[in-house]
Amino acid sequence: MTTHARRKVYAKEYNKGERKRFRSQKELEKCMEKRERIKMKHLRIQPWYKIMLWAVLSYLEEGKSVKYISYILGVSRSTTYNWISRYRDGGIEGLRYRSRRPHHINRLDPEIVKKIVELYNKGYGTFRISYELGIGHMTVWRYLVKLNLIRRGKYKQRKYRIYERHHTNSLWQMDLTCIDYNENIWAIVIIDDHSRFVVAFKVVFHDPRIEDIIPLLEESFHRYGVPQQILTDRGSQFYAVRGYASTFDMFLNEWGVTHILASVRHPQTNGKVERVIRTFKEECLSVKEWTKDTVQEVADEFREFYNFHRPHIIYTVQEIFGLVRKRRIVIIPYLRFATHRK
Repeated sequence: MTTHARRKVYAKEYNKGERKRFRSQKELEKCMEKRERIKMKHLRIQPWYKIMLWAVLSYLEEGKSVKYISYILGVSRSTTYNWISRYRDGGIEGLRYRSRRPHHINRLDPEIVKKIVELYNKGYGTFRISYELGIGHMTVWRYLVKLNLIRRGKYKQRKYRIYERHHTNSLWQMDLTCIDYNENIWAIVIIDDHSRFVVAFKVVFHDPRIEDIIPLLEESFHRYGVPQQILTDRGSQFYAVRGYASTFDMFLNEWGVTHILASVRHPQTNGKVERVIRTFKEECLSVKEWTKDTVQEVADEFREFYNFHRPHIIYTVQEIFGLVRKRRIVIIPYLRFATHRK
């Protein structure tokens, strides 16, 4: 508001009889400004309750404009209108201090909190618990922190470079893992890189040999199609150290599949199948009771659950199921050598 407009507003607030006491318009304006400064200073040292009451009464009883009242108090006109509305609705009590705390308290039911703890003790993460209970994953995380089950991270999480193929049967990842060293129980695990679909999960009761791997691959090729490439580590079952083609390489060449080797001492290259194995040990072997005779049944149940029922962060269950249904039809091409043999 300009100085001229402000003076024009204040001039309307004084009666004509008071104006006759001054010799000129400038003397009247100076006196008005002095009175206004004194009034503003006096009002602003009062509690807000009295300030709001004065503003409302000045508008309703004395007929002063909202524009003038707002300038005297240094507030917006919408605030003055809000005070007037509160006074009309609730009288003097409507101008009392109102707490800004929410009227409802966002607390979970103790039974839900108990389920969160039970699922976390089973090895479920925050996203998994959120999917199972139908609540936000950040709510789950806050309650776990409150119960001192997890700690706030001091450092920012490292950003990993995520890679995946654009369609199924482009790349399979394959790895071996020991389930029980005392009983010499091992597992052969194969997954599809794009869909995370567990193609095969076979348990053997001796050190895995190429005679166990080749029949499993042949069965998987006939059932799900032939992939373009297979990624493995440099285990003796897959890689011939002395330089000639291994039995595994020759088998893949017959089917027209390229063999890719992981980097030396870098398990992150084969990270997707490593994560599946870890999930199997955390959510299945450590929770269920199993013996040497039933371990294959447990592995089959886990494979079925992981492929079609378990929630995943990167895709929904329905999307993963759709990706598997859209697998590529493969015609066996001419024979070619593995990339690391060129």
